[in-house]
Amino acid sequence: MPGTRRARRRRARARGGGGSMSARRQVVMVGPSPLAHGGMAFWAKSAGESGLLAALRIRYLSSHVEAGRLRKFFVALGVWLQLLGMLLRGRVALLHVHVATRASLWRKLGFVWLARAFGRPYVVHLHGGMFPIYYQRNQHKLIGRWLVDMLRHAHTVVVLSPEWRTWVDQLAPGAPVAVIPNAVICPDEVEARADPMSLLYLGRIEAAKGIEELLSAVRRLRDDGAQPRLTVAGSGQMPWFWEKVREYDVADVVNFVGWVTGPQKEALLRECGVFVLPSHQEALPFGVLEAMAYGRVIVATRVGGIPFALGDGAAGVLVEPRDAEALYQALSQLARHPEDGQRLACDARERARRSFSFPAIQVQLQELYDGQG
Repeated sequence: MPGTRRARRRRARARGGGGSMSARRQVVMVGPSPLAHGGMAFWAKSAGESGLLAALRIRYLSSHVEAGRLRKFFVALGVWLQLLGMLLRGRVALLHVHVATRASLWRKLGFVWLARAFGRPYVVHLHGGMFPIYYQRNQHKLIGRWLVDMLRHAHTVVVLSPEWRTWVDQLAPGAPVAVIPNAVICPDEVEARADPMSLLYLGRIEAAKGIEELLSAVRRLRDDGAQPRLTVAGSGQMPWFWEKVREYDVADVVNFVGWVTGPQKEALLRECGVFVLPSHQEALPFGVLEAMAYGRVIVATRVGGIPFALGDGAAGVLVEPRDAEALYQALSQLARHPEDGQRLACDARERARRSFSFPAIQVQLQELYDGQG
């Protein structure tokens, strides 16, 4: 019947090929430029390259770029006005914001308040391992209260690991929380690397990343005659870094290559034998997930979501943070028994493909968006 056919067409338009999302409305995601530095930017870049954003019909708006303060302000303001225009035209089904501490939190509060003013649901996607410390320092300040308010009124708070769910449950009881881990693009083929003394550190250069403990461990390995070679890739506190290299007298075994992306980073991951991240605090670091995807042996600290990623030690070696002795012992053990490392590397790659790939989290995000009502 004509009436029945029209009703079916209306229902099809309302579904828009994506569950309960309206054909006129779409998910709007706000985060840093894919060309910026940092974990959130890498997530955005990888989500675009993997096809996730297109598959879920997400409109991505870059609210932060690598530039001076004035340009950063006008970029954020421009995106805020762009979102306002979309809300006025009724084009926003749900707002999904990627949030870290400090300036990132202030920026995203502006977008969240805008969505709330128009009665649109929003998702808060928490990144950055410093959130508990940041909140502890600011809980009695306005920004601390605003953070809790933002979480309590969210449609969903997305955290990267079960450990972070516990923290949000304590901070904002009753807030809906979903664990959706970071994801990486898994290469189709990788070659096994049996050299446990070819070490790679990939990340920000600062004391909180455990750089000093790593340099201490490398010196002891060299003095033992193990012939370690440490490649350090990243940017940050470079005068401090070179001071520590001189202090530990390891310039002969340390190769600093700076900030790397794309093919250069891929080459480092393929060439290394062991990926090391002795960080003091993390959420769910992309470096660990990338090393898993490339089937590399991983030695990392038991902080944040790292134990979750590595299956509590089933897919990598876990040591306590700030423990240079434990780090040295772990690396020394791998040098003596490389077969143990190869078993861990195989398990890590399989775990990455199963749980930390974009096809895996696409299903979770689709369910989250479909349930927005």
